[in-house]
Amino acid sequence: MPTWYKKVLTLGDDADPQYRRLFANVASDILKARVLAGQAKFTTTQERREAVKAAVKTATFVTLIQAALAFAAPTGGTVRYYKEVPSEFLTDEIQEKLKLDIRDFPDTDDGAVMFGFSVFTDLYYDMLRGNKGDSYEATKEFITTFGFEPFALLQRKSKTVVRTPYTAEGSAYMAENKEVYEFAPNTAYYHNPDNPLDEFDIASYWKAFTEGDRVSLTTDQVAAEIMNAKGRFIYEGNRRMLLNDANYLVYQIM
Repeated sequence: MPTWYKKVLTLGDDADPQYRRLFANVASDILKARVLAGQAKFTTTQERREAVKAAVKTATFVTLIQAALAFAAPTGGTVRYYKEVPSEFLTDEIQEKLKLDIRDFPDTDDGAVMFGFSVFTDLYYDMLRGNKGDSYEATKEFITTFGFEPFALLQRKSKTVVRTPYTAEGSAYMAENKEVYEFAPNTAYYHNPDNPLDEFDIASYWKAFTEGDRVSLTTDQVAAEIMNAKGRFIYEGNRRMLLNDANYLVYQIM
């Protein structure tokens, strides 16, 4: 089946789930890009619906362009997303701390530096490790460093229903211990969880979708999860502030 035709198939409501998942991923990426650009806001439910509708419309347009390119050329082209960071945020001290050299990245006419989304994601997880897994402190550090919230960047486009291994080693263990996974499908994974240093196995990851162990999120669900992440961050900040409040501590003792 030619690539251009596969692109067109992703637009159909009755398309194969795999093709629909691909289109949902495109729409979700566009939604996240619009959030980071300040073009999509979720202050109200109506605003969220309008943002999702706009993302889906743009995704349809992008998919049609890719299909046309694939028809006329060997491939359909790849869409890359960037976020600009004003140069004042990227001091020499910050560059040294993050092991960055802004000369390696494209810039704009006003001196802002353009980073690909994956660069920001890698930097966030470096901060998470530096904060010993404290996501609240890592998020605060990210916002202070780059001047924007990372919630859209970090939002995944699928979720786990039943946890299964996504590494070659974990998948081999699962194959050797089928009876364990059949006896306790919801908890068997935790008997031998994936080692983050092991090799990622893409076949096992896609198999989870095929067997229903992992499902794609709709673009609207992605939007909702972005706001949920922001809500959890605000809640955690208020919780920590309250715990550090002397009056609250006195009340607790009494």
